[in-house]
Amino acid sequence: MMTAFVTKTIQQIRGLIILGGFVLLAIPFALILSGTAFIVILIGIGLFVAGVTWKKILWIRIKLSILKRGGQLW
Repeated sequence: MMTAFVTKTIQQIRGLIILGGFVLLAIPFALILSGTAFIVILIGIGLFVAGVTWKKILWIRIKLSILKRGGQLW
């Protein structure tokens, strides 16, 4: 029961990071790429990449966990 709660919390945090990345990427386009938009674009891209990387690492951990228990992936 506790692992389901932790898993759901991790998914929510990951979703917020990805959503934050998209929002920070959308703000500069709404401001018609003003002078400071370059910094905001870099921050948004960084958050987006962090979210995608986190998802990939989590997926690898899940696959390794299944293999360690003797299960099959497919």
